[in-house]
Amino acid sequence: MTQDKRIIDVSPFLESGDFSGLRETLDKLHPADIAEILEGLEEKDRFRVFDVLSPELASETLAELDEELQESLIHESDEKTIGAIFEEMATDDAVDIIGDLPREDAERVFSTIEKEEAEELKELLQYDEESAGGLMTPEVLTISEDRTADQAIVEVREKAKEFEEVFTVFVVDMEGRLKGNISLHNLILADPASKIHDIMETDVLYLTTDVDREEVARIMAKYNVVVIPVVDGESKLLGRITFDDVMDIIEDETTEDILLFAGVDEEEELTGGPTQAVRSRLPWLCINLFTAFIAASVVGMFTEVISKKVVLVIFMPIVAGLAGSAATQTLAVTVRGMALGEITTGKALGLIKKELIIGVINGIGVGLIVSLAALLWHQNLILGLLVGVSMWINTIVASVAGAMIPLALRRFGADPAIASSIFIHAITDVIGFFVLLGLGTMMIVYI
Repeated sequence: MTQDKRIIDVSPFLESGDFSGLRETLDKLHPADIAEILEGLEEKDRFRVFDVLSPELASETLAELDEELQESLIHESDEKTIGAIFEEMATDDAVDIIGDLPREDAERVFSTIEKEEAEELKELLQYDEESAGGLMTPEVLTISEDRTADQAIVEVREKAKEFEEVFTVFVVDMEGRLKGNISLHNLILADPASKIHDIMETDVLYLTTDVDREEVARIMAKYNVVVIPVVDGESKLLGRITFDDVMDIIEDETTEDILLFAGVDEEEELTGGPTQAVRSRLPWLCINLFTAFIAASVVGMFTEVISKKVVLVIFMPIVAGLAGSAATQTLAVTVRGMALGEITTGKALGLIKKELIIGVINGIGVGLIVSLAALLWHQNLILGLLVGVSMWINTIVASVAGAMIPLALRRFGADPAIASSIFIHAITDVIGFFVLLGLGTMMIVYI
């Protein structure tokens, strides 16, 4: 079934009161599609649709919704429904949802589930949500290293009933310390009499609970693993992180970087109200306004030359704007490289040198073009040279700044994507105007 046919209109079911038909129809859909349907409904209809879902489907759908809708649906549901939903929910999803709930609603959830499960969730909530510990699920399929392959297969077959997906079996000793792993493929093909400790992989990639979640995503992407174990300081196996968790991280971090790159707070939601959007954007616009005044003050320093040679004003946006585009290119490449872990502290100087060379070459190219354009347009060789040199200098500055600003932000502990473009354009405007008008002042008698 194609994506557009999956998003159905539930209005006829609600209007006719045909909830059994609605339940039957929704049972055929993916939880992500049901979540999209719920997001498009009014609040009263949203809860009516959510209420017909089976506990299992409701738990999966709830995990696909944004925080605001999760809170709303949990708040409106009765204790019996909440208990049934969280009984079916994956532990990592439950931790994420409860961690974002108001304290009153979180305590209400804990009161509806078994005490042992509630204690486990509370323990997981102690980990930083931005860390591997906050991301992992504690349900792990393990076998002992002293089992034979035949015994292990029987054990895995029995234990796997409790898991939705099984990719890898982790091997532990009597104290629960991680010793290795073995894929289901290799386990099935192994000699039935062979010992697990003889056929398992001992060079196991693992994480500790304090690893940042962006680093988790980078490691799993780099080594192409679908599941990675999480251990404590004594190598005791605590949980696992799967590729679907990493996909969520990549989506979240990409969204955050895009918004911060433009000077928009990552907390702003598309469905949020105007107040939230204004609170998110206005501070950065004020900063941008301040930098614009700096650029304007530079122009103000040269009012005399501008009044005499108005032609210079024509080329001001060209010199500043094109350099801003060059800086944005460098900035995009730099921020991406930093996000993927490709640009370390040791490589920073090399990156700056590279961008300096690129700026010199690109500056010559665009400088020659704008010089020729100025010459043909105004029939003035000196004006053409002046504009070309200004373009060349500003492009060099722009390329270097595009690399240095995100590196500097990271050095001071800030997110490299935070409104970098605002600072970049401030620099290219100030330098571009100063160089163009400064050279214009020096060469005014020849223009």
